[in-house]
Amino acid sequence: AHIVIDCPPALGLLTVNALVAATHLLIPIQSSYFALEGTDDLLETIEKVRQRPNPALRILGVVITMHDKRTALARDIREQIQKVFGGKVFRTVIAKNVRLEESPAYKESIFTFAPDSTGATDYYSLCEEVMERVEARLSRLSVREQEVEEFLDKASHDDVATLAREGFPHALARFHRRRRRVLVMEFDDAESDIGERRAS
Repeated sequence: AHIVIDCPPALGLLTVNALVAATHLLIPIQSSYFALEGTDDLLETIEKVRQRPNPALRILGVVITMHDKRTALARDIREQIQKVFGGKVFRTVIAKNVRLEESPAYKESIFTFAPDSTGATDYYSLCEEVMERVEARLSRLSVREQEVEEFLDKASHDDVATLAREGFPHALARFHRRRRRVLVMEFDDAESDIGERRAS
């Protein structure tokens, strides 16, 4: 059995309490500029929660939502999200859909309101992916250690600071900071899993 805790889109007390109680974290990110910028605060909060209250918290995955593939901006943001989070991004993308916007007004889930809609199909696919990852997480170590080591060698905190000082675009520095945070978390998870295996 699994318990899903749905959190508000804000880093308030309710969300922090949920992070402390959870084992895995699923991050929805809208394919828009401000949503991507907001991941900085989220990743910082996750780091703080993992440092003391809940070291076992893991990022299960990132799902791109409200995606409008017709706009160049949405496609660009999707590409940036995939670069930052790498393999953590789910294959399923939740596209913008009128039925998804209507269902809350009728106090129904998309599965009862419009079960044959594109939105329902997208969420069915996401559910399958989530269960696959949970099962894989429980059965085997799933992390790209080679990528972690290579990136940490190339992009230390000092490297990011140097990029900013030397006048490189701030967006580049932010990208490296986000990506490094994600990879450090993956690396810590890998070390923890290896330790648990040796202990058992």
